[in-house]
Amino acid sequence: LASAAYMEISHLFEGCCLLENIREESSKQGLKKLQENFLSLVLKTDVKVGNEIIGRSMIKSRLSHKRFLVVLDDVDNFEQLEALAGSHDWFGEGSRIIITTRDVHLLSSRAQTIYEVNLLSQDEAIKLLKRYAYHKDKPVEEYEMLAEEVVSYAGGLPLALKVLGSFLYGKDKDEWKSTLAKLKCIPEEKVMERLKISYDGLEPYQKELFLDIACFMRRWWLQSVLDRAMMVLDACNLHPVIGLKVLEQKSLIKVSKKGRFEMHDLIEEMAHYIVRGEHPNNPEKHSRIWNREDLEELCAMGAAAPSMENEVLANLPMYIISHPGLLLDVVPNMKNLRWIMLIGHGDPSSSFPSNFQPTKLRCLMLIESKQKELWEGCKSLPNLKILDLSGSSNLIKTPDFEGLPCLERLILKYCERLEEIHPSIGYHKRLVYVNMKGCARLKRFPPIIHMKKLETLNLSDCSKLQQFPDIQSNMDSLVTIDLHNTGIEIIPPSVGRFCTNLVSLDLSQCYKLKRIEDSFHLLKSLKDLNLSCCFGLQSFRQDRLVSLKLPQFPRFLRKLNLRGCRLEDGGIPSDIF
Repeated sequence: LASAAYMEISHLFEGCCLLENIREESSKQGLKKLQENFLSLVLKTDVKVGNEIIGRSMIKSRLSHKRFLVVLDDVDNFEQLEALAGSHDWFGEGSRIIITTRDVHLLSSRAQTIYEVNLLSQDEAIKLLKRYAYHKDKPVEEYEMLAEEVVSYAGGLPLALKVLGSFLYGKDKDEWKSTLAKLKCIPEEKVMERLKISYDGLEPYQKELFLDIACFMRRWWLQSVLDRAMMVLDACNLHPVIGLKVLEQKSLIKVSKKGRFEMHDLIEEMAHYIVRGEHPNNPEKHSRIWNREDLEELCAMGAAAPSMENEVLANLPMYIISHPGLLLDVVPNMKNLRWIMLIGHGDPSSSFPSNFQPTKLRCLMLIESKQKELWEGCKSLPNLKILDLSGSSNLIKTPDFEGLPCLERLILKYCERLEEIHPSIGYHKRLVYVNMKGCARLKRFPPIIHMKKLETLNLSDCSKLQQFPDIQSNMDSLVTIDLHNTGIEIIPPSVGRFCTNLVSLDLSQCYKLKRIEDSFHLLKSLKDLNLSCCFGLQSFRQDRLVSLKLPQFPRFLRKLNLRGCRLEDGGIPSDIF
């Protein structure tokens, strides 16, 4: 597109230059040689420069008095721009500098106008393919259906159409069909290598971030799922907040307004191409496992499987997850695992064997698992940050948390048969978030001894929970407690004494709640208190008037919900207004 614009308008300027493949030439020859090529093309004479600084000065002094058209093609870093077009005043009035790049961040502080090139429409793509595949604009009629299949594969990407069109030139219909069949399982290497240029320019953590998203998260959608993705990527030390911005700037991904990761089909295919690398037929050597065929092959190996190099295991079909050899033979042999996400796996009698010891594991997500027990005894997973067993309806008890010293997020919501939480949780110094919403059989939460970093405790809809957790030390980090629809009868004085930074407390529909102890006023940071439908607080009658035993409220309270508490006139203390 840039070269077409150059050819069309270059005659309107006093001088012009099209400097192509700057990324590649810069890495091969260096910036000084680029400056020499640039000046030689513009001035139409052989020019030598002593060093890069002299080169900048020469460009400015030689070109600042005339109207020039300059096209800098495929720029990939700021140093190239500084060396070739450091400022607008390097060129005469009326000059135009056109820069093409895969990284929009390079243009944000310099360009007056940024134009994002769209993918080709169906008609444009057909026209481009014909130009390279037939060397003519009009199609060969019997090839029209095949041409449409090629265009569909390329998805409007000019690079892919050019490469495939050139390859198909002069070939008969059977060769076209064979090529299309091959593309369904083996990508076109030249296309992949050209697309891979943007990937090669990433930092190591950005490469891992991109591959995780492309292989597992492209079809995750909705804001809540995006939040989960960010949580996982952060737990894997992939710095997603800044990393995603870089990937967007380099046009590798796009995060939609609905919170969905989007990318071109060929970009996703390029990620798969990178993961398979030099061992496309050896899934045990792939860093990531995401498809049915690869895991079927690993399960078929059973105990005889070689040592595996896989880092991530996720997004697998249900019947593969239920394979009996998955937990017993395959997963324990994956010593480099950092993230596991399985949905609906296992059977009630299955659990991880004793040789399951992935010391690099950071995120274990077993959603709607069938297991009654995760593993026996205490297992050492020294880097695990997230344990998510949501919806594991057969789970009866949690594992011992002593071997999980780095655990930050524990999610056990809707584990309907969960009855026992290992007491070691009360001593866990790193837990930040605990969610046990909907654990309908849970009657007791262990004493909280040393949970100094805990910020959120959600025990909502644990309808059989009768006692507020026994807090025995300061919890300065705790800001949210959700006890909605629990069977708790008393809020003890330890809440006011040890949770002084609490911001939100939800006691709604705690029908059995009788009393909130006097130290409640010590919650100096409490802003949101929900007591709706707490009928049990209406504890005595006098002259047929119901009196509600309300505590002395914290002075900074901003939101108080007493809906359904059947208050009479004067039932709300005047000192809260």
